[in-house]
Amino acid sequence: GASNSSGTVISQTLTSAGGGTVTYTITPSANGCAGTPVVAVVTVNPIPVGNAVAAGTHVICSGTTLAITPTSNVASSTFAWTGSNGSGGTGVIDDAPVNSTNAPVNVTYTIVPTGPAPNFCVGAPFNIVVTVNPIPAITNATLTQTICGTGVASFTPTINVAGSTYSWTSTVLSGSVSGVVASGSTPISQTLTNTGVTVATVRYRFTPTGPASTSCVGSNVDFTVTVNPVPTIAASSQSLCSGSATNIVITNPNAV
Repeated sequence: GASNSSGTVISQTLTSAGGGTVTYTITPSANGCAGTPVVAVVTVNPIPVGNAVAAGTHVICSGTTLAITPTSNVASSTFAWTGSNGSGGTGVIDDAPVNSTNAPVNVTYTIVPTGPAPNFCVGAPFNIVVTVNPIPAITNATLTQTICGTGVASFTPTINVAGSTYSWTSTVLSGSVSGVVASGSTPISQTLTNTGVTVATVRYRFTPTGPASTSCVGSNVDFTVTVNPVPTIAASSQSLCSGSATNIVITNPNAV
């Protein structure tokens, strides 16, 4: 934008993507006589241009604290940012966005870059988009089952986030029971038998995991199976004469 001209005011629009200086050599003239030239130097500071980031680069699980440093083409720029979720700050984007839905949500951070002193040139806003994946949750209403003696423990978790998987581990909390499998990642269908004379309790602890790329891990949920013992019975036979009263003794050998 610099050019030669004449007059009492130099009024020119100067632009520079990377910054620089323009030197004006000004020569006074009167009555055809030229005076001693003077030099005026104009420093042109660049307008910072931020580096936008589209969705897909930053993908996190709900509630994860960000640590995104905005950048621009001008060294030593500073940044002020606001999020579409109502957050805001300066410098590093350290928000912890929460997604309370069951599908991914994009949070857009709008950043305004400001160049260094002495002019603090302000650039145009630019965006950094963060995809926030939901935390999966197991939503089954019924989380207990009771079996008498021998029966099939059955449970299939329902998870609120599509594409999620799960795993589980088992623990015998009390009593004596057979048929318990230690762990798995498919629905439970196990034939359990109470092999003792007291109530047996088995806990299956499920952990849901969301789909890639973040594989967000949800809270554990326990499915508890109570296997009650079956009482046994014994009775003595008796031979008597017609008209006599019976005296059959009934007992419970396993004391259940």
